Amino acid sequence: MVKITISGLPGSGKTTVAKMIAKKICCRFISVGDLQGMIALEKNITIRELMAKGKKDLNIHYEMDKKVSQVGKTEDNFVIEGWIAYHFISDSFKIFLYASEEKTTKRIMKDERHDEPLPKEINQAKKQLKKRLEDSKEGFQRAYGIDFTKKTNYNLIIDTTNLPPEKVVKIVLITLRNLKNFKQKKSSLFIKMYDIFSKKADEKTLENRSSVKKSKEIIEVDFREKNSLVPSDLIKQGFSVEFKELKVADYITKGIAVERKSASDFFASVFDKRIFSQLDELAQYEKKLLIIEGNLQKENRMHENALKGILLTITLRYKTPILFSKDEEETAKYLKIIAEKNKKESSINAMKKNLSPEEELIFILESFPGIGPSKAKKLLEKFGTLKKIVNSSENKLKNILGKNSGGFKEIVGRRYYKKNMIHFWKN
Repeated sequence: MVKITISGLPGSGKTTVAKMIAKKICCRFISVGDLQGMIALEKNITIRELMAKGKKDLNIHYEMDKKVSQVGKTEDNFVIEGWIAYHFISDSFKIFLYASEEKTTKRIMKDERHDEPLPKEINQAKKQLKKRLEDSKEGFQRAYGIDFTKKTNYNLIIDTTNLPPEKVVKIVLITLRNLKNFKQKKSSLFIKMYDIFSKKADEKTLENRSSVKKSKEIIEVDFREKNSLVPSDLIKQGFSVEFKELKVADYITKGIAVERKSASDFFASVFDKRIFSQLDELAQYEKKLLIIEGNLQKENRMHENALKGILLTITLRYKTPILFSKDEEETAKYLKIIAEKNKKESSINAMKKNLSPEEELIFILESFPGIGPSKAKKLLEKFGTLKKIVNSSENKLKNILGKNSGGFKEIVGRRYYKKNMIHFWKN
């Protein structure tokens, strides 16, 4: 049984990727757009007329979503593309694609979609697309109380900004294949996929499938790790895995940067001195970790004392703790423990040297007493700008800041006095 739902931002490539995956694994491809066409045909109107009607009549959306739910209940082998299909097919493997605003806008403008006419000027197009996305999110929130852009809804998240569809499909197929960690056989990919999701699977597989349903946390994974079994093991354990280009580390969870090296790669990186530049980059993170995977003694190509010296240098000079794991499964278990033990979200003040524009805003808010990463994000999501936050009344801030709202207002209104001025008043 193969049930895959693919959601994503407009222009992220979800339709193209969904079609390619369905073809690769010999499954039926279903588009929510096709279901819209079926409903329009039943009502003897065009799709454009149906969508216009749907703006005023929520029953149109309920009718469409009912068809999606029915597909999930009556069919076994399919890949369905749609913003909230994941919500109605809970036993599916859920994928979310996204890309930068610049990239998604350019893709949509290039496609020249008839159902989405856009201004030719890119900034105007961005505004129009952002408005459509916000309207859709508001509609889904009103109808079902869900946010389809929330990444913890999904098992696998992929940043497609710099990836062609073929590479995105490859990441998906490798991840699905590794979920079962099967031995390579002559059988087709479809049979292997069937083994992963089959109702006749063994108890361990069924246990893994049930754990996939609700994600605990998001673990960011660098694209270079796509061939490793670690990401799939993390999905089995209930985590959302987000593939993206990480400038530093192989895995990041809750602000902890983890560099993973097989024993053979560890020695190779020591000889070409790559390990030291990587450790320098890792220093951007207050919390970091090096995991060396495999039999270090078996792969050792150095004198024992030289190896001990290298390990001590990493620990003492680069202040990076080292964990030794026997295989990819044990590495995934370490990452699971790290993610679960470190529940508090790390402050940006201690995370990066170079901040994005959004992170700069969070950085400023975190400097106030009683405001951590979570509250900083909530304030920005509600008010939009620092100016609006500062100018808001204490009562409006109480919903997020609670008893700290008074202290926040006191600080932003506090007058600055130079030391010599204070001495003047004391005299």
